[in-house]
Amino acid sequence: MNTAFPMPEDYREAGRLQRQLAAQVVVNGDPGNVRLLAALDASHKRGGNLVAAAVLWDCRQNRLCEIGLAHVDPDTVFPYVPGYLSFREAPAYLAALDQLSQKPELLLVDGQGIAHPD
Repeated sequence: MNTAFPMPEDYREAGRLQRQLAAQVVVNGDPGNVRLLAALDASHKRGGNLVAAAVLWDCRQNRLCEIGLAHVDPDTVFPYVPGYLSFREAPAYLAALDQLSQKPELLLVDGQGIAHPD
């Protein structure tokens, strides 16, 4: 996958980028024809790496295909700021997705940025 994620210089730019990216999110439609879905989550323990997991699920065969894990140095990503968590976690998500041998058709991620855009 190896997609670059825009990293803001400051909080003002983060807000602008977040609104721009939120406008591109598809929140409707019928995922009924999707075969490969990847669910993403990340966690960070103070003093440790940011760890992300990408779990690839085959919706047609109702089975787990594989899991991608990534460990990212938290000092290399955006700092933790409530409301701007995507800039902290997305680089780790992308690294976890890069560990998968198959590309997902749909991503399942925490969507609180839509409920709380700023």
